[in-house]
Amino acid sequence: MSIRRNQVASMDDPNHNGAGSGGQEDLALFQKNLTDRLLSLHGEDDSGGGGETLLTLPWLRKLLDAFLSSVEEFKEAVSPSIHHDRAISEFLDRAVKALDVCNAVSDAVDSVRLLHRQAEIAVSALDRTVLLEGQFVRARRAMSRLLLSMAPDDKDGSRGAERNWSFGRSRVAATSSQERRSGGHYLRSVSSGVGRTWSAGKHVQAMSANLYAPRGGIAAVDAAAYAMSSFMVFVVWALVAAFFPSQDRGPVSLACPPRHLSWSGPLIGLQEKITDEWRKREKKGSSAGQASSLGLLVEVQRLEKCARGLVSSDRDRTDEIGAFVDELSEACGGLDEGLLPLQGQVREVFHRIVWCRKELLDCLNQVHRSAAASSSLASATTAHSPGL
Repeated sequence: MSIRRNQVASMDDPNHNGAGSGGQEDLALFQKNLTDRLLSLHGEDDSGGGGETLLTLPWLRKLLDAFLSSVEEFKEAVSPSIHHDRAISEFLDRAVKALDVCNAVSDAVDSVRLLHRQAEIAVSALDRTVLLEGQFVRARRAMSRLLLSMAPDDKDGSRGAERNWSFGRSRVAATSSQERRSGGHYLRSVSSGVGRTWSAGKHVQAMSANLYAPRGGIAAVDAAAYAMSSFMVFVVWALVAAFFPSQDRGPVSLACPPRHLSWSGPLIGLQEKITDEWRKREKKGSSAGQASSLGLLVEVQRLEKCARGLVSSDRDRTDEIGAFVDELSEACGGLDEGLLPLQGQVREVFHRIVWCRKELLDCLNQVHRSAAASSSLASATTAHSPGL
């Protein structure tokens, strides 16, 4: 009976299982730092000057840096404080789905690199003092291939079905074979590949399903797990917005966290800004009668704009062509600087999630073993106690 009373007291103790004052401070610091990182992700519109524009390669790299820092800090803060497995288990389940998105984004980056290669061909052909007919034809052919790669793959007539890839794997494969014939080399992605029925939008919906704030007097570790899950879902949602189409149905809706949480305001603000950009893109495409399988990555949108302009231009309009070439060259420079580092960060995110998940699973297993040992000890003590 004495042992049982001690067990009940330890479960009611808020400092139970290592969640002492030091652990509480670490968990609170994690949420404070998460708030600061989210605030730093707000783009240049908020301050009128500093900061990166949303959904550019520099902004995405900053987003992934914030995620990598947060997931490491979350793991260190939560590991000694786990007292039950519900909130953590939900985070671990979402982490598995995030790994699939990392693989798909890596494939999408490779697709953007193929578009980049076509844009570089056009810039090289048009970067001449005197523009000859053959050079202009070569540039327009490269831009036509670029636009063809961007066009939705609707040969099966299932326009309403969700697409699997940002630019269509069949078109990427065709472009890749052309590159190999011309001496080019298509770099393989880190992805092992996902099925043709895989959908980025449905995957995000599955991750955000049942993501609700815990109610009542919750433990600090549960609050931290909810915060980390919300941030992870947002990161995946932003990557999908950047590299994948909206499937003609608008952006995937994410549940807004309660506004009394310190980090919820900055997170909701970012969601609203990206949603607005997504809707503007869809409205613009509908009004122009141009279907596109692109996401919202700014650098790729600039490629598309320049490609359409060059394809519809005449060789005699040298000023107009020069303006398109300048913008296309600037977009290529941004892709040169950002694509490979971003792909490296996506790989790092993948591996960091794997290790975080492994260590948290080890902690949960240890808690379960300790609970099972305590239960066995209590049962054995009760069985050998003399009756009243």
